[in-house]
Amino acid sequence: MTTATRRAKPTTPSEDQCLRRLQIRLIRRREKARWDRLIRQHHYLHDSHLAGQTLRYVVTLDGRWVALLGWTSASLHLKPRDRWIGWSTLQRERRLGFLAQNARFLILPGVNLPNLATRALKLCLDRLSRDWQATWHHPIWIVETFVDPQRFTGTSYKAAGWQPLGLTSGFGRHGSDYYLEHGQPKQLWVRELEPKARARLAAPELPAPFRPFEHTPPLRCRAKVPQLQSLRQVLAGLPEPRSKKEHPLEAVLGIATVAVLSGATSYRECELVGQRLSQDQRRALRCRWDEKTHRFQVPSDSTFQRVLSALDAPQFERRLADWLAALDPQHDAWICLDGKTLRGSRDGDDHPLHLFSALTHGSLQFLGQVPVAQQTNEIRAVQPLLEPLPLAGRVVTLDALHTQQQTARYLVFERDADYLLPLKDNQKLLQRRAARLLPDSFPPSIP
Repeated sequence: MTTATRRAKPTTPSEDQCLRRLQIRLIRRREKARWDRLIRQHHYLHDSHLAGQTLRYVVTLDGRWVALLGWTSASLHLKPRDRWIGWSTLQRERRLGFLAQNARFLILPGVNLPNLATRALKLCLDRLSRDWQATWHHPIWIVETFVDPQRFTGTSYKAAGWQPLGLTSGFGRHGSDYYLEHGQPKQLWVRELEPKARARLAAPELPAPFRPFEHTPPLRCRAKVPQLQSLRQVLAGLPEPRSKKEHPLEAVLGIATVAVLSGATSYRECELVGQRLSQDQRRALRCRWDEKTHRFQVPSDSTFQRVLSALDAPQFERRLADWLAALDPQHDAWICLDGKTLRGSRDGDDHPLHLFSALTHGSLQFLGQVPVAQQTNEIRAVQPLLEPLPLAGRVVTLDALHTQQQTARYLVFERDADYLLPLKDNQKLLQRRAARLLPDSFPPSIP
């Protein structure tokens, strides 16, 4: 939270000279204790703690400290700011580092110099991005701050080129996943430090020199509560593989499902996705309630490992495929079959585990998978994989390994489906037949 100290008013020639003699610099390490003490004594929040990436400045007049400024990482969620920028949720998560927040601004007692606050802001903003890049290795394009309207008018910010975006909702962050109403909405002010900064941040891609500065957003479940409730209902009743259970089975499997759909590839990442679930999301999955903390708890990575290694995988996959299909009733008409050998995995005979999977083309919805035995190949796995799936009127695509009569006849005559199979150079007889029977205007031959 910041302050705007006084209304701007005309200055005398002597006051103008004083303003021109103002200097600003980053505080030195040995000066931090003094900076913190003055903030605690004279700033209305009486709190010198700054979270995240921070910079602290002091404004001096002929060596005398006259003003203090503190900057932190930008707020995670601000609806007025996000609407003003026009970026998506994913863009915000990746590009929030290009914003900084003026979290403390104090004109020290005994200093009475008109327009000092506006001049201090200008001096600071002229160098903020360079200092931030030198310290935190990325530039700043937009700055934000909060002004308490019960105490200040924000005139100094307005004079320094900032613009108000309205009042906040009056909630403060408490813990990692919930907010509490404090009943003191603040006025949100913003300013662009770079031309067209908003357009850059809302663009599909950043200019090439700035792409390395984008953050990789943490894995996070984006499913809504009703979707999680339907997932829990689908998973309820699966055979319990554990003799002792600390967390309900549907909660463990539900979190594992949304974690994998979010991009998780390990048990530890499943735990991390679970930790980022809100309390409402945890309630929807029936996570374990802790009487001591009065919070819903999520399983550890070892719990995911024990449950998933002992689970009835085929039954779980069938239920999961039904749930995914229900999310998209207008299902994708194209189905892709593909096989992958899981690195580091082993089957019952200590061979690398090879899985043959079915996915939709557009939404990449998982439809099912079957293991491929070590002494066989994927050709024999086509029918077991596709047997439970509705195929009438759909198109199945496979790689060149499956370009053979058995698969084509099964799809067309037994399942009323179509196929798209590639021809490779080693299938010369089939290539000659295709060249003779198919017209030159056949779609795959069109550039």
